[in-house]
Amino acid sequence: MQESLSPRWSTPRRSLRSAWIWEMILWKRLCVKARCSMKKNVEEWVERGEHDLEAAQLLLDREAHADIVLFHIHQAVEKYLKGFLIHHDWKLKKIHDLETLITEAIDFDRTFEDYLDVGRKLTAFYYTERYPPGPTPSYSTWETRQMLDVTSELIEKIRIALTP
Repeated sequence: MQESLSPRWSTPRRSLRSAWIWEMILWKRLCVKARCSMKKNVEEWVERGEHDLEAAQLLLDREAHADIVLFHIHQAVEKYLKGFLIHHDWKLKKIHDLETLITEAIDFDRTFEDYLDVGRKLTAFYYTERYPPGPTPSYSTWETRQMLDVTSELIEKIRIALTP
């Protein structure tokens, strides 16, 4: 008799992410033997981006604080983009503008153009709506989930590009 999966691993998005993480772990083990590796700095950016993505998903599953979910989505995309760019020998710039980072990523993959709009929206949120003065921004769960879905596509594209 097969045990049922816990709710944490039952959604397709999490299963894909989990599969990707296991693939990277196995790849690292194989590369140790073959003396190859992803740049350590890239691994660190990806790992931290993954933490932000998981935090966003956990909060969104609880339908809590859409503004904080969007903050973590922004952070995840920023970290994944920086990891992707560093992988391509980009010199780190301490910026938070996703539109700028996506524009720089376009130099390596033209299909990143598809994500410029979401980059603009998340950057606008990050700079103008995150801090006082003014009311806490209110986004519906649906709007927040849509943003997470689009950015998850971008992140998956980066994961594939970083997988040898």
